[in-house]
Amino acid sequence: MTKTDKLKLEYRIVDDIKDKFPNLISIIGLLMDRVENSYVSVEAEVKKAILEALRKKNMSTGILERILKNLVIITNVKEEEFFTHEGWIVPFQNGYYDIINKKFIQYHEKNFFYEIPHKYNENFKGDCTIFKAMLKKYLAEQHDVNLCNVDDIFEIMGYCMIMNVNLKKAVYIFGPPHTGKTTFQTILLHLLGDKNTANILLSRMSRDQFGTDGLQLKILNTVGETENNILKDLSYIKSIAGGDKFIAVEIKGVSKSKGGQARFVNFVKLFFLGNKLPQLLDKDDQAFYDRWIIINFAHPFEVRREKHSDFIINDPFEVQGIIHECIKGLKILFERGNFRPELIQNNRHIWNYNTDNFYRFIHDKCVIDWEGSIINKSLYRSYIRYVVNNKLGKLLSEKALTAELKKYKIFLESHYEKDKRIFTYEGIRLKDKKEIKKEQKEVKKMEKVIEKELKVEYDYEADFDRYEEEARAAYYDEPQEPKYTGPEPSKPDYPDEPQDYDPNFDEPQDFKYTEADRPHNPDEDNEPREE
Repeated sequence: MTKTDKLKLEYRIVDDIKDKFPNLISIIGLLMDRVENSYVSVEAEVKKAILEALRKKNMSTGILERILKNLVIITNVKEEEFFTHEGWIVPFQNGYYDIINKKFIQYHEKNFFYEIPHKYNENFKGDCTIFKAMLKKYLAEQHDVNLCNVDDIFEIMGYCMIMNVNLKKAVYIFGPPHTGKTTFQTILLHLLGDKNTANILLSRMSRDQFGTDGLQLKILNTVGETENNILKDLSYIKSIAGGDKFIAVEIKGVSKSKGGQARFVNFVKLFFLGNKLPQLLDKDDQAFYDRWIIINFAHPFEVRREKHSDFIINDPFEVQGIIHECIKGLKILFERGNFRPELIQNNRHIWNYNTDNFYRFIHDKCVIDWEGSIINKSLYRSYIRYVVNNKLGKLLSEKALTAELKKYKIFLESHYEKDKRIFTYEGIRLKDKKEIKKEQKEVKKMEKVIEKELKVEYDYEADFDRYEEEARAAYYDEPQEPKYTGPEPSKPDYPDEPQDYDPNFDEPQDFKYTEADRPHNPDEDNEPREE
């Protein structure tokens, strides 16, 4: 076979692939095809079809990459021109919901690069009662954070469903183990679909230029951030969460002059979960703090309650209720223009309070008082006692503590008392008992506010069976079968069956099973015996 014949066969394979995938396009080197109402990646399917064609024509599979490259070039389109980028539209399997016009459109010709993997039920009139009760328990013990309520959660989940990134917000949920973070993440991923999400670590985004690779054509990046790394470069995080229209991606192994850098339209929302907030190298970047909605899940649960996420994601009634609550939240979000400002007003304090044990010590135990004064050893001993008792991690040295106090304009000074030289920190003192009691009263007052606002109507754990029966009947509009309430039917008297086993029988210890003890089978008489 000549070289020209091979090229003709390659071009024929390319044409066959285009016929098999009539809506095939390529964006940033990714092959996609329209499936129902959205475009999805078909790279694996295309490779399989090419390999089958090569085998039929007895051609080497080594030219697979060359054929793929030709397909990418031929079918290439510009992402920003081809796909719909309307920010207040939620695409579903059976149509899309227009938040601005408050209506659902069943059939459409718009090109979406994703869809929520559920159908929207226009006639649904139920509620996600169990999920709401779970959220209230998750939020029941918020401490030293901006108070978040259930409506805020649905607004956040709705924001994750759309292409709009102009609200310039990322989300971080933190709290001790077994407080519902993973369960909530499981439900959120089921709502949005695994194909529409990525899982790039927050620390990776702040480390190098490849940190954003993998976020192309995704609406959510969520991961349980378990690393304790210090975030260094915050520029990439701010650009993604800040609503930048385009994000650059570096292609490893290819120079920029040869097309090693690409860009994609930014649709992704950042959503992280972890036991602790990550530490920051630059603690004075106010623009970074303004990007975040910080939520505290502090109420501990038993490990067995993890089954609740499986119950909810397998219950169409609950899932449909969550979808409708998210749509309702999106309408409020559109009319308000952004999230409640109360959700971000103390972010700088919250982040430092939960990542810097010295900042936390100053906040809880000290008062910045320019007329105050305290002996340096006394303050350092109080700091050590506070950190150790609250298990707040690594201690600062006395020298490092003095350096930190300089940031508060508090300096170490020396003077003599009774011919003895002493060192004191001027401009700071420890809180007295009255001040501590006053703060404790304020904390209790806030706890009552949280308890009232997040009161759970019923104990959903004890009510699972009843709720499941009622929810299924309401969703499918099926009448429940009447339960029999009459007397129990009498049982017939049967003679006692003989017992095959006598518990009082003691088998002899020296008993041995022999061939003579084996039950006789007449069918074996006609079979030849092995000698």
